[in-house]
Amino acid sequence: MNFLLQRIQDAMGMLCISLYVARNADETTQLSGEVACDDLSRRLTGKLPDNVTFDKSRSWALGSQTRDDRKPKE
Repeated sequence: MNFLLQRIQDAMGMLCISLYVARNADETTQLSGEVACDDLSRRLTGKLPDNVTFDKSRSWALGSQTRDDRKPKE
């Protein structure tokens, strides 16, 4: 029963994230939504993460953007 509830929660989370990202024009929000939905999709299908998952340019771009956003502006 818990397994089914977790799958429903993951699917609903993916739906909410995708709807929010579709309305937002911010590039950082869109990248983080894509990465989060990829992770939830992988959990729903039961696939394990592989090297290709972590080598995607989206994940690296998101990390670079969040790092650059934290730098103090001069």
